Amino acid sequence: MPGLPRVAVILAGGEGRRLWPASTPRRPKQFLRLFGGRTLLEATWERARAVPGVVDVWVVTGAPYVELTRHALPELPTGHLVIEPSAKNTAPALALAAGLIARRYGDAAVLVLPADHYVSGVGAFTEAADRALAAAAACDGLVTFGIEPTRPETQYGYVELDEPALAPGAGPFRVRRFVEKPGPEQAAAFLASGRYLWNSGMFAWQNAIFLSELERVVPELARLAARVAAGEPREAWATVWEALPSISVDYAVLERARRILCIRAGFAWDDLGSWLAVDRHGIRDEHGNVVLGTAPAVVQGSSGVTVLTEELPAVVMGVRDLVLAATRDGVLVAGKDSIEGLRQALGILERKLQELARGGVGMQAPAPAAAGREPR
Repeated sequence: MPGLPRVAVILAGGEGRRLWPASTPRRPKQFLRLFGGRTLLEATWERARAVPGVVDVWVVTGAPYVELTRHALPELPTGHLVIEPSAKNTAPALALAAGLIARRYGDAAVLVLPADHYVSGVGAFTEAADRALAAAAACDGLVTFGIEPTRPETQYGYVELDEPALAPGAGPFRVRRFVEKPGPEQAAAFLASGRYLWNSGMFAWQNAIFLSELERVVPELARLAARVAAGEPREAWATVWEALPSISVDYAVLERARRILCIRAGFAWDDLGSWLAVDRHGIRDEHGNVVLGTAPAVVQGSSGVTVLTEELPAVVMGVRDLVLAATRDGVLVAGKDSIEGLRQALGILERKLQELARGGVGMQAPAPAAAGREPR
């Protein structure tokens, strides 16, 4: 891989349902300005462009988000905006990108970045990315970014490290196994052992090696990439897209790859996929409250409260350990110890909304006030 052009691929097609109502299918989380003036996508774009040697950045997203992406990244060349025919998870998205990269460069060193992560410090990130790309070149393998765990997290996947791949005591490390979302006791044991890192979902590899692994373990995705690389028009290869499996690149490729490696990334990281993750990185007042959003909010007599408001002002009083989010798309009020059930609650809400749209009784209007009396 020495001498190959370096390119970055940003995955920007998710919906982020666990951040409802701030994140919705109309405006997913990668287009939110949670911690300042930049969207998460813009912050990822800037990090990617800062990596040494990166000559181009590609963005993969769905058709509903093309205009949002162009608005967020006006400098993104039209040819580097990769549009999925429909959402199919990360393995098909990366197979599509791999085909386009093969067509454009012949081969390239590829850095894969999700658009919705929290990363502290551009310098530490670019150093780790440079190291990951170098490791992929030296070892002819697929490289994942491992993050030192800071708590026994049960919502993240883990990587168990094996022996160093190049020199004793130094990285990159061979990967012994992947573990997806362990229980509390297992997560605590992982933290104590020092052998496990969080699997961040950021990767580096040589495009040709990734394509060879696709051919070996998911041949239907390799065939898609080959058709794209050969220059077939979109309407030709898009006809097979719907038949492709909807599967993550972790399950489809990395867990079955012949040579999978891991670097220890030296930066703080989080997957901003839930309100608890957003809460961890907001600016707190002396009572542990976090206030976000574009509308004013007053929090009094409360502790451990996270508030995000848009368009309407909010007053929060006398509560603790609560998430309150109010946007034009809905209102969320939840205890932090219950927030992981949001996805299930949204399923119930969607059924109620469907009943209402069909003229059902899923939602009831308030009773009219009695004659001669004003409603209270």
